[in-house]
Amino acid sequence: MLLKEKIRLELEKVYGQYEKGLESTYSDKIIYEIMSNPYNEKLEWSTYNQVIIELKHNLSLRLKLKELLYRITDEENPTDACISVLEKITNKTPELIRLYEKVKTFKK
Repeated sequence: MLLKEKIRLELEKVYGQYEKGLESTYSDKIIYEIMSNPYNEKLEWSTYNQVIIELKHNLSLRLKLKELLYRITDEENPTDACISVLEKITNKTPELIRLYEKVKTFKK
């Protein structure tokens, strides 16, 4: 099995099936970033993916999920996109607060 397929299978275990269109584009992007970047950047992309997962599993944040998916797949800086989207959420879960603080440390 190719590394790309192994990564996709592992991501789908947590995320679930990626829908066609935007989620599929995001899936391709995250797999590419995890495969092609140095270790520290892989960790950053894993954190961005965790933000995506947290938004996906909260029905009231589905619009924020779509916004973040669009921004990341449109080649916007993922750190800036995550920070911007998370700052718009008024009632963050403890996990989203933790992820927000972690993503802020990626600011270069």
